Amino acid sequence: MLKSAYLRKLEVQNLFAEAQDSGRLAYYTTSTYYEFDKSIDNNDYYKTEKISVNDSGEIIGFIACNTGIGDKICDNLHIVRFNDTMSGRKLFILDLLKFLIDLHSRGFKKLEFNVNMSNSGAMKLYDKFVNIVGGEIVGVRRRSMISPNNLDKMHDMKLYDVHFEESIVKIEELFMALKSKFICHARYVFRIEGDCAYKQIKS
Repeated sequence: MLKSAYLRKLEVQNLFAEAQDSGRLAYYTTSTYYEFDKSIDNNDYYKTEKISVNDSGEIIGFIACNTGIGDKICDNLHIVRFNDTMSGRKLFILDLLKFLIDLHSRGFKKLEFNVNMSNSGAMKLYDKFVNIVGGEIVGVRRRSMISPNNLDKMHDMKLYDVHFEESIVKIEELFMALKSKFICHARYVFRIEGDCAYKQIKS
């Protein structure tokens, strides 16, 4: 489920610091510097910052983007998963879809985001996602990011657009298909069985 990141600010900051110190967030920043004291705003005037939490209260990941007052376009999407288990991954996908649905319900028209093309795993997921929901790969910004481990190396950034008016139906269908795969156990621990929902929808 999604909750405000501010409610558990210190835990989120500790998770970010641990992940950054281990090198797991090498592609998260666009510079050679890390913010070990992750800033979490005390309002949502300019950003929406959420955490994905499982039923036992564990923080699975962090989802955020810029959502300024009066704006109709969201950008600077942040997606960080702290739990790498299969159940954690699938719950996080569900919460990410819910995050996008909520943005549309608040009146936002478009989401803009990018990925470091050296992060091939994330790029493949983003490519697949925009293909499924009808988003667009709008271009490549060449040599746009400094390598965290090599000041002489620059990385390319791939740019994406999702227009909610064109994609929200597919996003909601994907969300419902994935949600239907969850089975509630006696202790309210959710899991997913069978093929990924996006494969069923794509077919």
